[in-house]
Amino acid sequence: ITGRSHQLRVHLAHIGHAILRDQLYHPAPFSSSLDRMALHASYLSFMHPITGQTLDIHCDVPF
Repeated sequence: ITGRSHQLRVHLAHIGHAILRDQLYHPAPFSSSLDRMALHASYLSFMHPITGQTLDIHCDVPF
């Protein structure tokens, strides 16, 4: 955590991957049934802190 406001939102918008329905950093029209911002991790991978085993988690985008 850097303490910088909206750092993730600014960075994602800058690289062309704005958060869905982010009216501040990506006010362009969009098509979505959501009424709020949406950030979804469809894939995560990390090492289990005890076993050291790599855990891969996949989840379909729900919107």
